[in-house]
Amino acid sequence: MKFILIFFLLFFCACGYVPVSKMADRVFEDNIYLEVDISIKDPKNSVFVVDAIRDVLINKFGKNPVQKDEADDFLYLSVGNLYFQPIIYDENGYVVSYRVKLFLEFNIQFKNGLNETIKTSGDYDFDILPNSIISDNVRFEAIRSASEEAFDEFVSIIAMRGLYYDKDK
Repeated sequence: MKFILIFFLLFFCACGYVPVSKMADRVFEDNIYLEVDISIKDPKNSVFVVDAIRDVLINKFGKNPVQKDEADDFLYLSVGNLYFQPIIYDENGYVVSYRVKLFLEFNIQFKNGLNETIKTSGDYDFDILPNSIISDNVRFEAIRSASEEAFDEFVSIIAMRGLYYDKDK
């Protein structure tokens, strides 16, 4: 039993695993101001985007969203293009499957004066009944899933930046 415990300790310590929050510490300061461009055409999904990016900042990066005057770094998020594309048709020519594609743009202003723009995208495939329309619930779920994929891409980019970038240097 002691051997197994030592093996697992050595395995996890030696594999080089570093949490995303530690990588984000090398990129961001602790206090981040977040501003999301709310879409007038689609405010319901924009509210979801606000909640999702706050969740990323707090739970994945371990950062504090604060007011503008208290912030060290600034993160501006805008929802770019959003479209639904038919991908599968049935034998009668009706669309039975769609792909939603969402593009997000993150503009970051760092405390040291540098600016960076990160563009991410996410997509999600979903089915509908032949000769029917996309309901609001299905549309909301598809956009939510696509935006989660785009946020995961943003988290990955920040983690990779943390490997090679140190804000203190």
